[in-house]
Amino acid sequence: MYTELVKTLPLSYIPAFFYMQDENMKWKKVDIDAVTIEDVATKVNGHSQYAPDFFIRGSYANVYGHIKFYIKAEGRWVLYITGVPKHTHEPYKKRETETTLYCEDQKIGYLIQVILPIKVKETYGYPQIN
Repeated sequence: MYTELVKTLPLSYIPAFFYMQDENMKWKKVDIDAVTIEDVATKVNGHSQYAPDFFIRGSYANVYGHIKFYIKAEGRWVLYITGVPKHTHEPYKKRETETTLYCEDQKIGYLIQVILPIKVKETYGYPQIN
């Protein structure tokens, strides 16, 4: 819905730790202040006003309340990022989420959802919930 604003959002805005593999295939923590959503996410070409703006595939872990997301193209988990009007994120929520986070800036709200891998299927060229 707010794709142009969401794509410039730094990863530091999402309360999670992000990791990517380096050229030696070792997992390294992502510099969340230097990386934006468009740097690591895929744009969703949704057919609904409630479709997410971007998604990231990878592996997910919640370790004592600390979210870790390992960015990996063939990952089974999906992290959705959706720009929404402030205080109106309920209609945009997906069912069967493992983690749901909501935050705002001066302009819009951001809904971040991690979807259980067993509930994801490919539809319209991006992962959707069954």
